[in-house]
Amino acid sequence: MGRFDTDTAADEDVPLRQVVTAAGRTIYRQGSAAFQAFYIEEGRVEVSIEEGSQTITLCELGPGDLFGDIGVLTSELHKTTVTALENTTVSVLKKEDLTARLQGVEDKYIQALIK
Repeated sequence: MGRFDTDTAADEDVPLRQVVTAAGRTIYRQGSAAFQAFYIEEGRVEVSIEEGSQTITLCELGPGDLFGDIGVLTSELHKTTVTALENTTVSVLKKEDLTARLQGVEDKYIQALIK
C-alpha cells in the first residue's frame, strides 16, 4: 500500500482499465490470490484484517493511494481485505503493468522488489 506517482511513472500514456466499486462492496478479501494492484482515482477504501471472529481496521486510503501491489509483486495471497467506504473508482494494474511502470525507476530497492 502506498502512494503511486503517476507523473513520473513509465508508460503512463498506456490506458489502464478503470472500475467503479459501490460503497460497502469488497474489492478483495484477505487470503485471495493477488493478480492486480489498484490505484485510487476517486473515493475511499478501508483496509482491514480478520483475526478470529474480529475485523481490525488498519487504515483508510483515498485518491492517489495504491494498494494490492505487494501481493502482485511477490505472488503472495492478499494479507488484508479492502472494502469501498464510498463509491470508489480505481485504475487496475496487472503485474506486467506495475513492473513496466517500475522498470524506469533507478532505485536499487525498487529494482530488487520487482525481480
